[in-house]
Amino acid sequence: MQDKKLINVGGATAKKSGVYSLEFHEDSHYAHIKRANNDGSATYFPFNSAGPTASNRFENYSDSGNTTYTALDGVDTTVIFDGNGNFEDKRFSPEWLSHDLYDTTTGTITLTDVPIGTLVHVTYDIQLIPSSSNEEVDIFFYFNAFGGYKIYSFDSDMNTQSTIHHYTASTTFFVINEDVQTNGVKLQINAGCNTEIVPRFINIALL
Repeated sequence: MQDKKLINVGGATAKKSGVYSLEFHEDSHYAHIKRANNDGSATYFPFNSAGPTASNRFENYSDSGNTTYTALDGVDTTVIFDGNGNFEDKRFSPEWLSHDLYDTTTGTITLTDVPIGTLVHVTYDIQLIPSSSNEEVDIFFYFNAFGGYKIYSFDSDMNTQSTIHHYTASTTFFVINEDVQTNGVKLQINAGCNTEIVPRFINIALL
C-alpha cells in the first residue's frame, strides 16, 4: 500500500521499463526515485543507495537464548538468531524496504530490492562450545552467488572441550549482483567436531 505521506514532486517520465517519478516523505524527510513497473509493482531508488537518512538504515536482531543447536562435525551450518532477545531493534529499518533485512526462520540476510552496489555491514556475536579439544572452526558468510562463495571472518582453533569460545566480528560486502539480491547471505560455521552454537546478536546496516 502506498504511504500517504509520500508526495509526488513534479511530473513523471515514461520509459520502456516503467514510469519514473520523484517522491518526498513529508514526515521523515527523505526522497527517492520511484519506478512504477509495467507489471504493477514498484521499484525504489534511494539517492544515496543505502536509504533516506543516516539513522534509518540498520536493524538489530537479538537472540532470546531459549534455543541452542548443534553444528555437526564438518557440516556447514547456518547460525540463526531468533529475534526475540532483549536488544531486538528494528526502529531504524530503511523505510523504502518492504521486508526485514533478516529472516529469523532461515537465517538469511535478505537483500531483495537493496540496490546493486550497496555496501552491507554486518556485526555478529556468537558463542561456540566444542565437544572435543583443539578443534578447528571456520566462521564465514555464505553466498549462493558464483555457484557458492564464502567470505571468512574466522579460521581459528577451539582449544578446550565443553568450554565457551566467544566470537565477535564485523564484515562488509557488496550487493554485487542480482544473485546476492535474490538469494541473500547466511552466516555459517564449519567445525572439526560436534559444536553447540549459542547465538547472541546480529546487526545489519546498509552503508
